[in-house]
Amino acid sequence: MSIVNDPTRLFLPMMKVTGYSKIERGVGDAIGSVTLPYDPKNMESEFVNCICDHNTIGGESGESSFKKSNSSEIEVTFLLDDTTFSNIVAFGLPNNLIPDSVDKSIKSLLKICHSVDGKIHEPPYLTLKPLSMPLVNTAAGGFSGRLMSLKIQNEIVDVLGNRIKAQVKCRFKECLSDKQIKSITGKSSPDLTHVFQVKTGDRLTSIANNIYGDAEFVSSVAEFNELDTIRKMNVGAFMKYPPMER
Repeated sequence: MSIVNDPTRLFLPMMKVTGYSKIERGVGDAIGSVTLPYDPKNMESEFVNCICDHNTIGGESGESSFKKSNSSEIEVTFLLDDTTFSNIVAFGLPNNLIPDSVDKSIKSLLKICHSVDGKIHEPPYLTLKPLSMPLVNTAAGGFSGRLMSLKIQNEIVDVLGNRIKAQVKCRFKECLSDKQIKSITGKSSPDLTHVFQVKTGDRLTSIANNIYGDAEFVSSVAEFNELDTIRKMNVGAFMKYPPMER
């Protein structure tokens, strides 16, 4: 229900979901957004460290070591409801005149989060930003990720088959650009091993230059990853950039 038709919506906790065609999520990369009410009490964030036990013979009990931090995840339940109780005019509107009805909101959410974008041939990159509370995924207080699952639970459907009340339960997985990862972890030093997924337009020479400060290590990186040529990397493959000594 629109805030114009029902001003009581101003008091609901809202979250803005924006889709982007590129992982860098620049202003020009935005493909659309939708702002929906959500349930803050049932929003769950999960952060996982991969800790490995030492199983060596004669090793002490309780020995373990840190391997990596897995991508964080977040669960959000959107509460969509056209059965307003404090605005009799809005309550009496036919479904097709409600600008952000339950069905229209669900279609917008699916388009932004789930539908395959024609430019990148995969679902969009996303940012989630509650309008009333910050998240810890980015400095701007939002969460950068991609949709893992979306489940629609119908609560009330009218005689015409229109949803007028529903819950949409979504699970998102963290997906950050190289710049965001370096900003968060500080892992920009050439003495660390870097692992990046190849995107369309990536060039081995430019990435090696960014990591090592010199493109002279391109051949070594190609050999380390068993590439036949430095001119071609398979989009979607994971490339490792090991520590290099000058």
